[in-house]
Amino acid sequence: YPNEQASPPPGPMRHWHYESSGQSLGPINEHQLLELIRGGEIAPTTLLWTEELGDWKAARDIRALQPYLPATS
Repeated sequence: YPNEQASPPPGPMRHWHYESSGQSLGPINEHQLLELIRGGEIAPTTLLWTEELGDWKAARDIRALQPYLPATS
């Protein structure tokens, strides 16, 4: 079947880990990740990791997440 249920961007379901207060949390799915961004739990400077990244990166450095992050001045 082609993808009948449109998944939220940034793309196919990945499992994400994020850093909070020096601890690695997760895995969470992309829907949960976007909810945490909307709720302010994940900021542009929050470190994130998913298998495709290979290394931890700040949310603002992950192109697929940039549209969902609050604008930084």
